Amino acid sequence: MTPQEERTHQKLRFARLHLEELKNLSPPASGNDFERAHHEAFLTQLFGSYDAFLQELNILLDCGLNGDIVKSCV
Repeated sequence: MTPQEERTHQKLRFARLHLEELKNLSPPASGNDFERAHHEAFLTQLFGSYDAFLQELNILLDCGLNGDIVKSCV
């Protein structure tokens, strides 16, 4: 596995961890800071995995783009 692939998988694992914690909250949907922080962290990791995947495609497709500019517009 390339470092770029590992980073994509890592970001997805991190997102899954935050999502599982959200699912296990009691009471659910309370809207407190802890819950909101996990929502934000989940989304941040999810978008990060998308950016990491774009880095993978840049290398796989031999686009030759500088890694600093390969990222989503989100």
